[in-house]
Amino acid sequence: PDLCFLAVLLHFSGGIENPLRVFFVFHVIIASILLSRQATYGVATLGVLLVAVVGLGEMWGILPHHSLEVHWQPGAHLDPSIVGTQIFLLAVTLYVAAYLASSIAARLRRREVDVMVLSRHLGERAKALEEAYAELRVAERTKSQYMRKVAHELREPLGTVKTYIHRARKELRARLEATMRD
Repeated sequence: PDLCFLAVLLHFSGGIENPLRVFFVFHVIIASILLSRQATYGVATLGVLLVAVVGLGEMWGILPHHSLEVHWQPGAHLDPSIVGTQIFLLAVTLYVAAYLASSIAARLRRREVDVMVLSRHLGERAKALEEAYAELRVAERTKSQYMRKVAHELREPLGTVKTYIHRARKELRARLEATMRD
């Protein structure tokens, strides 16, 4: 519908003489963003056909011509070489725009898929790291509890050993002093 409206507007505002025929490029670019590559070329083809209908219809007298004499010489719309050249140039413009825009859109779609896959992969890795960190916290807590228990269990025997060593040193010192006095 938009392309048909643009073709009607083109016809009533100078036909093939109207430089605004390049507005068809915008539709091709938008189509390349929203549609498949094949559909984009379909839009480009439809644009070329609509401009050809307007240009050839005016040239053959099927459609009345509304001249833009400011830009063109009178009767230029009747010259097959001018009409054909304008249609050809528009066709080249639309197909090049379709190719470039759809190539860029396809590349962007692939990148978007790559980003989504990478994002999913990073989410999975983050979840795995989170789980590993939780396991590490449990292991650290278990280790701390074990160390406290071992320290508690060793405190009493070590205290006893320390007391015996202290007494043994005291007795040894006392004997040494007694031996030195004698």
